[in-house]
Amino acid sequence: MKCHYVIVDVKISLDDNITVEEGRRIGKHVKKALLENFSNMQNVFVHVNPYARTLEDDLQRIPFYKTETNEHEGSILH
Repeated sequence: MKCHYVIVDVKISLDDNITVEEGRRIGKHVKKALLENFSNMQNVFVHVNPYARTLEDDLQRIPFYKTETNEHEGSILH
């Protein structure tokens, strides 16, 4: 008799403003949802990481920062 199963190693990226506790709770929900929806899945390892924003994303959080797009030169910082 052949038995087939899957072990999943997944990384999720979450907003870095949430708490570690919230991140763990979300990770547990992800694991539970995968195990409940895929019968051949034996185990799931969920790695919770902060969302890797770009410099542009970080700069947009600064209240006085704005960008202007120039079609020939890309974004211009002000």
